[in-house]
Amino acid sequence: MELRVSQIIANKLEIDMMAMYGETTLANYLNLIEDLCMDSLDHVELIVTFEDEYKLKISDIDAEQWKTVGDIIKYLKTKGCK
Repeated sequence: MELRVSQIIANKLEIDMMAMYGETTLANYLNLIEDLCMDSLDHVELIVTFEDEYKLKISDIDAEQWKTVGDIIKYLKTKGCK
């Protein structure tokens, strides 16, 4: 799941993971706003993409808690996503 979440985030935020981080996945500690420059529109697009990808409904309250890449992975795991 970590790889897929990283791919989705990188795609939406137009990040070249290999060029920027030398990795195929984004580190869990990366802050979505400070490190990855996510804005409010990106946030909404990520929510919709994760809802479509994992066939679930994500509340705005839950999504507001996402500060890092790891927060998204942890949230999706609590919803039974793999």
